[in-house]
Amino acid sequence: MRFATWYQGDWPNLVLFAITLGAGQQQAEDLVQDATAEAFVRRDQINKLDGYVRVSIRNAYFKSVAGVRWEIADAPSEDLPAPQDMLIGSIEFADQERLVFEAIRRLPPRQREVMAWSIDGYQPKEIAELLGVKPGAVRVSLSEARSRLREELGGLGGED
Repeated sequence: MRFATWYQGDWPNLVLFAITLGAGQQQAEDLVQDATAEAFVRRDQINKLDGYVRVSIRNAYFKSVAGVRWEIADAPSEDLPAPQDMLIGSIEFADQERLVFEAIRRLPPRQREVMAWSIDGYQPKEIAELLGVKPGAVRVSLSEARSRLREELGGLGGED
């Protein structure tokens, strides 16, 4: 497959992956652009382009928020109802999808990260391999994330 064809087809998924990690729309697009530009230069040396670009996006995103305390940056206020997540306001979702996506963005960073990979179709073993962690750790994070989402979204129906 040509790089340009892959890029055009996967661009929306890559942006959504970055946004699920916690990036805003513009930051997500910048992260994707930077990661794909780097991947283009190295394309002949990359075995799994999809995974490589997502790891690059992930690393750049977490580097950009290094030093930011997650509990301050991500925690919704206990006193006020959480406003609609403005970082995802420009993405078109059905009402239920928006609620689910906003709930995912309130997960702790590791749970949110493994959910982003999972939403993109990666299995725990693949996620573990790409992140350099044990598959069991990924399964635990996914299980905890799904449990929290079920708790928060209980009335939406469906299994996960």
